[in-house]
Amino acid sequence: MFGSADKPQWDSASALATIWNQWNDVFKKTLGQAERTLVSELRDVRNKWAHQRAFSTDDVYRAIDSIHRLLSAVSAAKEAAEIE
Repeated sequence: MFGSADKPQWDSASALATIWNQWNDVFKKTLGQAERTLVSELRDVRNKWAHQRAFSTDDVYRAIDSIHRLLSAVSAAKEAAEIE
């Protein structure tokens, strides 16, 4: 997490790790297994990007679609629209 306590700014690795690690206590109450699968997939994508592994065009489109689906699931309509 970056920023300050009153105005945190999360990077993708921190946000996805928090969702994954707090799934049973927080997120399982409103999100389903499909969304947990998206979190897992996006953690993998982020790690591949961070370690400079190659991506195909299909991989990029899939990642963008998965990001859009997860943002929609958490009611981040503005951010989901930006992805489209």
